[in-house]
Amino acid sequence: MLVREIEFLLAPQVFEEIISPIKELLGKEFVALRRKRNVKRTSVSQSTNISHGSLTSIEFGNDRGRTLRAYLKYAQYLDTTLSEIFTCIAYKMPSNEYASMYIEKKMSEENDIILAVKEAIGILVSKGESITRKKISHLTYISNDIFKKHDSILEIIEENRSKYKKMQKDIYEHDLLYKARDAINYLNERKEPITYKTVGKIIGIHRNAFSRYPSLESFVKENYVYSYQRKGELQEQSLIIEVNKAIKYLQDREEEVTFLALSKIIGTTVWSLRTNASVRRIVLSLSKSQKEEDILPKVLEVIKYLEDIGVGVTTKTICQTIPIHRDRLRSNYQVWDLVTQKTCEYRLSMGNHQKQEEILLSMVKNAIQEITTRGEKVTQARVCEVLNITRQCMRKYSNANAAIKQFVEVQRQQREDDLLIRVQIAIKSLIDNDQIVTPEAIGELISVAPGSLSYHHSVATFIRKAINKQKQMMRLQQRIWKEEEIIQKVHEEVMRLQQLGKRVSVTAIMKNLRMGYATLRYYPKAKKLVDTFKIKNKLK
Repeated sequence: MLVREIEFLLAPQVFEEIISPIKELLGKEFVALRRKRNVKRTSVSQSTNISHGSLTSIEFGNDRGRTLRAYLKYAQYLDTTLSEIFTCIAYKMPSNEYASMYIEKKMSEENDIILAVKEAIGILVSKGESITRKKISHLTYISNDIFKKHDSILEIIEENRSKYKKMQKDIYEHDLLYKARDAINYLNERKEPITYKTVGKIIGIHRNAFSRYPSLESFVKENYVYSYQRKGELQEQSLIIEVNKAIKYLQDREEEVTFLALSKIIGTTVWSLRTNASVRRIVLSLSKSQKEEDILPKVLEVIKYLEDIGVGVTTKTICQTIPIHRDRLRSNYQVWDLVTQKTCEYRLSMGNHQKQEEILLSMVKNAIQEITTRGEKVTQARVCEVLNITRQCMRKYSNANAAIKQFVEVQRQQREDDLLIRVQIAIKSLIDNDQIVTPEAIGELISVAPGSLSYHHSVATFIRKAINKQKQMMRLQQRIWKEEEIIQKVHEEVMRLQQLGKRVSVTAIMKNLRMGYATLRYYPKAKKLVDTFKIKNKLK
């Protein structure tokens, strides 16, 4: 750089005949650059080891103390060169003649720089190094500041840098692709998983860096998917073999084949077996066949039970009793034939059953009348005892059974009505004697357990209403008493204030009563009395 500066100063320049006086203009340019950087001469002197007097002579254009070394060091401190300062001074001159000559010289300089830059780029490419302005500047001895002044040079550098970077990336990606193929073969031989992490560890890049190289990423992804699928197929085949062995073991021991039993034998989780489609299909098919074998004994047992209790044997009653879905019965031909047969038998027997029920209904009515005459309580058990038949047999005849239930309900309603009348009398007695109405007090008067009163809805409702009504009356009475007490206290307080000769005001009354005026809204008579004093004070 120093050589280029000296060459510039020694070579004849066009502006030498135009610029005058040169030393004063040069000093002014140095001052402008220093002030632009907001630096004082003292700081420049300390940083460059140039005396303060020399700096003053340079800036003011004095002859004393100025040296070429001082000029060069001062320019270097300001990140520029003497040639650039001279050029800047010349360009600021208003001479059109020099401007045209300067442009021609500048164009010739720019072409020389472009040639030098292209030559440096060629050297960097041949060495396989990255293209940067710093490296080009080092090879061409041209400062980066000069590059910044020429947009065309910057475009050339950036264009070549992008092309070279893309070329380097393609070459590097191609090399990585070959390395990845070798790495995948190596992993397959060792039966290790193929992932971005394992492949990247072998070829020397991080797993997150694969996204920068599309061809490499797609290649590894294809092999990863294939490896994963192959691994899953092998694992599923191995699992199915283990499941079949476990099923055979359970069947030999005559145990039920379930997911839980299989998981304990194989040593895996129930969830992993349930989520595997093949295993799930095998287990469910076995479970279905086992359940079909178990249905027949259950159906036979339910049919016998329904016949014993006198309930009609139909598909609906069988499904509700087991319980089981109708389609499950239809899927088992043996069971469905049995159910169909029993259903037909039940429908055929319904004709004789109706005649028997008419006879039994008249017998039930007579039995109820007989029990009532004796003054006994009518229940299904008592009717069956009188007729000498079982309760299970009675349930077979719906009309007769309904007649008993209807009479029992009528009896219950009569008892409830009688109890309600007794409760009403007891409550009236308690209120007349100023006693509190409670279920215990009512029960004691009518000789009934308090808990049994809640069994009858109408009785319990009446008692609850009576208790609430009494509470309301008590609260109302307490409020009346409280209001009378407040009125009396107001009169006493008014008399006391009058005797003391003090002014009778609402504030004084309420203060001595230790009450707020807003509280009187609950006691209208007391409020009306207090308000009279309020009105009297206003009239005064």
